[in-house]
Amino acid sequence: MKKTIPLLLIALCGLSGALRADSNLLTNGSFEDGLKDWRVDKPGKPVAEAVVVDEAVEGKQALKLQFTGKRRSNVYLTVWRSVKLQPLTRYRFSFRAKTPDSGSFWAGVEYKPMVTVKGNQPGWKEYSFEFSSGEKNSAHLRFLVDSQADSILIDDVRLEKAPSAPTAEMTASLLAFGARPDGSEDAAPAFRKAVEAGAKTILIPAGTFAVGELALPDSVSLRGVGEESRLIPFGEKPKFVIRGGSNAMFSDFSVDLGGKKVQALFFLRARNVTVSRVFIRNSTAFGINFDHVDNALIENCVIRDTHTGIMQTYCSNVRTMRNTVTGSIKHGIQFWSQDHWRPEARTRNLWFCDNYVKNSPTGDGGIWGVGVIGVVMSGNIVECARDVGLDLEWCEDAVISGNVTRDTEHGGISLFFSCRNVTITGNTVVNNRVYDKEPGGYWVRAGIWLTYPNTGTFKNDTGHENITIAGNTIVNGPGPRRPIWVGSGRNILIRNNNIDRGMIYHGGKHGAADAPINAYDSRKDYRIDASGAITPF
Repeated sequence: MKKTIPLLLIALCGLSGALRADSNLLTNGSFEDGLKDWRVDKPGKPVAEAVVVDEAVEGKQALKLQFTGKRRSNVYLTVWRSVKLQPLTRYRFSFRAKTPDSGSFWAGVEYKPMVTVKGNQPGWKEYSFEFSSGEKNSAHLRFLVDSQADSILIDDVRLEKAPSAPTAEMTASLLAFGARPDGSEDAAPAFRKAVEAGAKTILIPAGTFAVGELALPDSVSLRGVGEESRLIPFGEKPKFVIRGGSNAMFSDFSVDLGGKKVQALFFLRARNVTVSRVFIRNSTAFGINFDHVDNALIENCVIRDTHTGIMQTYCSNVRTMRNTVTGSIKHGIQFWSQDHWRPEARTRNLWFCDNYVKNSPTGDGGIWGVGVIGVVMSGNIVECARDVGLDLEWCEDAVISGNVTRDTEHGGISLFFSCRNVTITGNTVVNNRVYDKEPGGYWVRAGIWLTYPNTGTFKNDTGHENITIAGNTIVNGPGPRRPIWVGSGRNILIRNNNIDRGMIYHGGKHGAADAPINAYDSRKDYRIDASGAITPF
């Protein structure tokens, strides 16, 4: 910094992590929690202080900045945090200040002044400026004050997304912004130019467009003309092709990952998202990856030959419907809301309906997941799973109905880790996977399987509770089979199931091959009471 600008520097940045949904993106901008979340540095070791005082324009407290010793040049007091921004997004930075008995100061982005606050202003006034993040995902917002800072007061510091002008939505083609449809060069600059020009829907024409780690802001949608609108990854080892924002729709295009470990579509902390009629193929990573997404729809997509076709981590209110997911080398569709088995980490309300899932020979689960309250699995066809076809783990308030499972290794339908309030009804379970070797010990393939407690993995696993297994058709292939196997649980009803052959089994213990497993006549109905005892009725 030049000697001609002796400055007291306060560097501000808000919010470590993704932006919150409320209007102010900075936490503790009114200093009601003191200097919590702020850091204080003193380059040049000035005799100065940044303190919180009871003289606020809002709430009770404000930040006071002052030099308390001899004035010297090139010494600064720095109060700072870090902030993350969405690329290609316009923001408004505002604050209130008063400068009785003090010189002027300015606020800006990095070291560029954007607004000047005059000195000797005894009353509170509001100041603000707007800026665009460009392609950056972070920035430093600064107050810069000269060394005559006897009594500068700052309060109500805010960072918000700037409101858009009320104009008609603009739709623009990539070709209009210089994209080449032969995949020979990076098309990301064309996408960014379209966004900067105000496009709310970007059209992907027929052709091949190379893109790598393109992060789109909220309220920007992509639409192609079908499978011939093709995206491919660009650059050295990108993690994803497109990262989408909130309030947007992505439809009618394809993504070919060329066998690379690249995600096609990635969404982080987004809301109100629709992914429709997207074709994804050839990835050793996730096809569609939702991470902390709320209120979304994935429909009519075709996903072939990926690690996991659709992944949903800590998501709520997501409908996954009428998709075709084939050739997955790990899982077809997976959801995950389990963080050290903390109940507060569980999410709510997921639907999986009318999907077709067929894994590769190495693929484990068809449609499965953990830690969600409110799950509907209905109308799905799942086959070729090296583990289970449809599986809930540590879930509550769920329905598994009207599905077809075939060719599954361990179970057509299963519950793990203390599931509660689950109805399994009207399913057709074809328990026909051929044994590659003669079954031995306690294990044989199951149609519908409720596991026994596994306290080694989940210490609070007390078994399943309030489960209904009714009106299912279970067809068994050659060799030993367990059409219905309840390892443990309470208040379980088994009724009116159509089983072609085999018994109903009750019992077992995790890791104990010699634990008793009892067989019962499958032509009868059974109730397992609150004590865990099974009786016919």
